[in-house]
Amino acid sequence: MSSDIQALFQEGLRAHQAGRLADAEAAYRRVLGLDGDHADANHLLGVIAHQIGDHGAAVELIGKAIRHDPSTAAYHCNLGNALHELGRLDEAAASQRQAIALNPDYAMAHNNLGNVLLAQGHRDEAAANYQKAVNLNPDDAQAHLKLGDILNVQGRWEEAAGSYHKALALVPDNAEALTNLGNILTSLGRPQDAAASYQKAIALKPDLTEAHNNLGNALLALGRPEDAATSHRKAITLKPDYADAHTNLGNALKALDQLDDAAESHEQAIALNPDLAEAHSNLGGIRQEQNRFDEAAESCREALALNSGHVESHANLGSVLYYQDRLEEGEAACRRAIELKPDYPQAHVNLSLFLFRKWHLEEAWNEFEWRWRLPKDAIFARAFPQPRWNGSPLEGKSILLWGEQGIGDLVRLAGMIPDVLKAGAAVTIVCDERVVDLFTHSFDGACVFAYSYMEKNSDRYDFQCPFGSLGKFFRSERNAFPSGEGGYLKADPERLAFWKTRLLDISDRPKVGLSWSGPLIGPGRECDYATIEEMAPVLSIDGLEFINLQSHDGSADIEQAKILYGTDIHTFDDIDLRNDLDEAAALTASLDLVISFATFGAEFAGTLGVPTFCFSPRAWAEFCSDSDTGNSVWLPDIRYVTKSLEEPWRNALDEIGRITRKKFSL
Repeated sequence: MSSDIQALFQEGLRAHQAGRLADAEAAYRRVLGLDGDHADANHLLGVIAHQIGDHGAAVELIGKAIRHDPSTAAYHCNLGNALHELGRLDEAAASQRQAIALNPDYAMAHNNLGNVLLAQGHRDEAAANYQKAVNLNPDDAQAHLKLGDILNVQGRWEEAAGSYHKALALVPDNAEALTNLGNILTSLGRPQDAAASYQKAIALKPDLTEAHNNLGNALLALGRPEDAATSHRKAITLKPDYADAHTNLGNALKALDQLDDAAESHEQAIALNPDLAEAHSNLGGIRQEQNRFDEAAESCREALALNSGHVESHANLGSVLYYQDRLEEGEAACRRAIELKPDYPQAHVNLSLFLFRKWHLEEAWNEFEWRWRLPKDAIFARAFPQPRWNGSPLEGKSILLWGEQGIGDLVRLAGMIPDVLKAGAAVTIVCDERVVDLFTHSFDGACVFAYSYMEKNSDRYDFQCPFGSLGKFFRSERNAFPSGEGGYLKADPERLAFWKTRLLDISDRPKVGLSWSGPLIGPGRECDYATIEEMAPVLSIDGLEFINLQSHDGSADIEQAKILYGTDIHTFDDIDLRNDLDEAAALTASLDLVISFATFGAEFAGTLGVPTFCFSPRAWAEFCSDSDTGNSVWLPDIRYVTKSLEEPWRNALDEIGRITRKKFSL
């Protein structure tokens, strides 16, 4: 009898292992017909019930096996699996723990206990069991993946990536795992590696919408917005109601300066998922760039109503409030963002702008240092081997000063170079090649080179410091800014004499340089520029000679000025005002006055000591000016005449026309 039972059981076991469940079930039932208490037959019949989804029957059958043989760990392990499927999690955990008690090296039981604990929300305990499982069985890909999932949620991204790499070494064709690894690599700030992982996932499973969407995010981080938009559009094609993909497409379109299309994408995301805080926040960013500040603020507040802890929305709201001149509210929004995410660089940089406007200079400069943690394409940054100068004595030391940001910021911040020279340092300057000659004859005692010089010569100095970081040592108090007029940049004497003569050949009337618009066009730019019609209060002044200082082609505007006002704006086609800055300095320094919107030309004139009237949005001017005089604190020869961003230029340019007439007694 016993040999017949054993033969039947082995027949069932072979069928079970071959996946022929019906044959296996029939054999096991025949065994139980001969011996109803046969523990292995009850157990494996219960396993089949579990496999086909009859978990209640599985619990009953495996329970019967355990009553006859409570010492077999596999019985308890499989009972735990069936109980888990029934949602009886406490009993399931107890069964898995009993299996481990019977066999501490039972890797599957540790893995299954991890599954139960994860379902119960006990992540730390689950992770410990998954770790034990992979220690006992390094070939358990699913345990590696589960462990990686938990480590990812815990923010332990390096460890999570390690778990995923181990899993993928075992199952390299798992597209979902490759996508999850890409997500982890994104969190680690490794967009190139993330993109490669997403691309592998897509090659394996071309219809994996999440991989297409997340690839788009990685490509945008890599500065490839067109490719990013293509990936997001592919995700939307596969899943038209994918709200995240729509808002991410909006981010890519924003990077392409397609603001109207970007706004439409974010609005589509909101229509699909009104509770998507990111889409509201992203739309707020677009509305800010379009100078639609009330709408921008409303979008940010919508995002915060949905998610009060949405850090980017607090930071974006702070930025909007800055341009609305609502300083206390804006500062509070930035500080709330920092409270929620202390290492969020954009919030720190935004906060610095409020602090500068409020003259809280010491804290402002410290917050401004967070600019180096912004994405690399957000600000010009360079890495040098020397220690950053910390304000220690410079007498007898050598220091490398390097320019950062745009050309306008570069020449303004260069006003602190004389302070470094006075401190007794041997100074070397690296900067935009367009100002090398100008800086050379402006800063006696300093060596000046273009940026390329540093590729082989960056290790010869005691210290290095970017221009903007000098402020916390030389401009930390209000009275540390220059008090008198007169610039620090010096035009080449020979070229200066040439231009004075050339301008005198036009007439002996005062020469006024003009710049009213820039080369960048599109939504958000119109508030910075003035039209020729808006320039009427200036262009209609008799008794002046106007000199074109536009760095781009302004011939259509110049012709219009002639038609409307009979005014000539003299243009010299033999000078490149954008690139030949040594020559541009000589021309500018030859002028009696410059009238300009807030651009490099205004900053440049101020550094050369030329009286300048700058029409500017208030938020920018108040960052740089004395609230009592309206003059720039950095460059006292510049006087700002301001408006809010929503206002037209008429009142500001009327005022500039009035003070210009007064200046020249016209």
